[in-house]
Amino acid sequence: MNLNEAERVIKYLESNWSYEKVWDCWMMIALLTGMREAEIAGLTWDNIDFPHKQINVRQAWSQQHQDFKP
Repeated sequence: MNLNEAERVIKYLESNWSYEKVWDCWMMIALLTGMREAEIAGLTWDNIDFPHKQINVRQAWSQQHQDFKP
């Protein structure tokens, strides 16, 4: 996906936003942060530092182990 395509997807998601659409949230996080799907799956609320606008990746889903790993 090139930058123009990513911007178009972001604009579409913003104009049709719903927190109930989990896939929309995942797609927005991936596009705006560059995080991989396994890293997004491992996110918990304590990984998000709202005051500093940071997301800390502390674990990711391991397909091999079928569990979250650091």
